[in-house]
Amino acid sequence: MITTQYSIRNYVRARINPSFGPHDELPFRTEIKTFSKGEIITDYGQIERCAYFLIEGLIQISIRRRNGDERILNIFEANSFFSAYMSFLTGEPSDSCIIALEDVTVEVIQRNDIVATYKHSLLSNQIRAEVIETYYVYITKMQMVLLDYSRTERYQYLLKTRPGLINMVSVKKLAQLLGMDPKSLSRIRGKIGSFCVAMLMLTSCFR
Repeated sequence: MITTQYSIRNYVRARINPSFGPHDELPFRTEIKTFSKGEIITDYGQIERCAYFLIEGLIQISIRRRNGDERILNIFEANSFFSAYMSFLTGEPSDSCIIALEDVTVEVIQRNDIVATYKHSLLSNQIRAEVIETYYVYITKMQMVLLDYSRTERYQYLLKTRPGLINMVSVKKLAQLLGMDPKSLSRIRGKIGSFCVAMLMLTSCFR
């Protein structure tokens, strides 16, 4: 029994079908699993056989560039579906790595179980469409941010869209996510922090 506020059932109710009740059955089986901080969930070259729903914790998805450098594609927070999607969809070895950034709890869906329901379950197809659309929008927007935004604008975008992540993740990992080096990100954070303090002081003078 899941006691947290986050679960696939609650996700379905909030995002897909408001009438989905606490006793309604999902069209596929799930199981609860935990991973320790630093544990690899899916490794490079592994065939992805599961989809996951993050109940609590943080996970990181990375890829390796041709020069061997690692690039963070995304950092998922609770109440998110994740997987090595390309491998999950194609059945080919994964070109990405998923690792737990802290102790995490997930709901696990076996690939064979959910694929078998696509022919007869409207809900399974709705979940699939919702997950694919959400991930596509994120990837497309992040590509635009990395290509067209300045370094400062990238950090400001992250502050606006995912403010909670700033205090959860190290500067090094945030820099990798935003496509810059940690020293540059630290300078940007310092400048923005100093500006915010100055604005607060100025505002207080006119009260």
